[in-house]
Amino acid sequence: IENNDENTERSARRVWICVEDWVYLTILGITCAAIAVLLEYIISRLNQLHLLGYSEVNKIETGWRIPATYGVWVGYIVLLIMLSAACTKYIATGATG
Repeated sequence: IENNDENTERSARRVWICVEDWVYLTILGITCAAIAVLLEYIISRLNQLHLLGYSEVNKIETGWRIPATYGVWVGYIVLLIMLSAACTKYIATGATG
């Protein structure tokens, strides 16, 4: 009878290990999907903001229209690159290189 109890306990332990891994992986997958959806939303809003700024500057009637649109178009990209570099420097220092 003791041998049967040990086998049952071992089987239960193996099942628990498999279930534990699946639960962990499911939570990890849901978390990654939620982060991806959030990032997609943020990128979409940033792109809308960029195009809105570009269209507003493009309405200028004076001779500054072309330099201003160029400044908005390039400045947006430079700002995002600087933000990325700052995040790498101060938040994720292990990601450099």
